[in-house]
Amino acid sequence: CSNVCPNVNGSAACSGGVCGLSCNIGSADCDNDSNNGCETPTASDTSNCGGCGVRCSGNNIQTVACGGGTCSGACRTGYLDCNGDKQSDGCEIDPMSNPAGCGGCGMACSNRNMASVVCNFGNCAGTCAVGFADCNMDKRTDGCEVAISADPSNCGGCNMACQGGWNCCD
Repeated sequence: CSNVCPNVNGSAACSGGVCGLSCNIGSADCDNDSNNGCETPTASDTSNCGGCGVRCSGNNIQTVACGGGTCSGACRTGYLDCNGDKQSDGCEIDPMSNPAGCGGCGMACSNRNMASVVCNFGNCAGTCAVGFADCNMDKRTDGCEVAISADPSNCGGCNMACQGGWNCCD
């Protein structure tokens, strides 16, 4: 009879001699200890942002924050949050070296007929696969677009046309 169910950040109820909790919005009982109520501020706690155990990523974020149960924070200089997910991967793109966002968000380098794809200071680069060349100098859009062993206009290399009706072959 002298036991009192705590109602910290929520409403307490007693059922069958056991305290139960109904937490207010923005709070949760993350430690499953009804004696201290709804102890976790899920609206602002970066380790429990929006729910128990939902941790905000610190990946390339200057100051990790949680507001209204959503992870946020400004990206460190030189990094971008291209997918808008500061909870899972933070600021995931370095636009100076990441081929998935080379130069900015949504600026992926092509991997078409490429042996290697790299991003050098925001510009797509890399090497072509054997038998292919980048004749239009646009590795971002179409990679190595010409099959130099089969294209009569680029036989063996860019702008090397076959003369006199010859076919281009290896």
